[in-house]
Amino acid sequence: MHHQPPDLAASSTSSTPPSPFELVGSVGGIAHLVDLLLDRLLFDPLVSPALFELDAMLLRRAQEQFFTEAFTGTPARGSMSKLMVRVSDRAFVQVIVHIRGSLFSMGLAEAAVDRLMLAVIGHALERDDRSKPASDLYVLGQAAADPSNVELI
Repeated sequence: MHHQPPDLAASSTSSTPPSPFELVGSVGGIAHLVDLLLDRLLFDPLVSPALFELDAMLLRRAQEQFFTEAFTGTPARGSMSKLMVRVSDRAFVQVIVHIRGSLFSMGLAEAAVDRLMLAVIGHALERDDRSKPASDLYVLGQAAADPSNVELI
C-alpha cells in the first residue's frame, strides 16, 4: 500500500497548522511509515538482532501504536507499552535516523519531518525509564535535525 502525503494546503480551511497526526497522513500514513521503517530496521545490522525474536505482527502493532501516541499526544487504549526493546545507545540513534529517513521517503517536506521528529523523540524519551544524560539528548537532537552531522563512536 502506497500512501501519498495529504495536500494540506488544499485541505486546510483554517489558519491552524496541521497536527503531527494530520501531517503524517493519519492512520494510513502511520501504517505506511511503519512499513518503511520496518524495512529499514530489519536490514540494519546494528538494530535487527534486537528484533529477530519478536513476533512481526506484534512489532508492527506496537510501532503503529507508538507513532499514533507520539503524533496525537494521547495514550492508546489497550496500550502495548510493555513491548519495549532494549538496544544500545548507538542502535537507538540509528533507529532515530531510520525514522527520519522513512518520513522523507513518504515525500514529506523537511519542516514537516522536523516537527514529526520532535514528537517522536519527545514520546520516546517520555516512555524511556532510563534517565539520559544531557549529552545523549544533544546527540538525539542532532540526529533528528541532521543525521549526517552525527558521528557514532
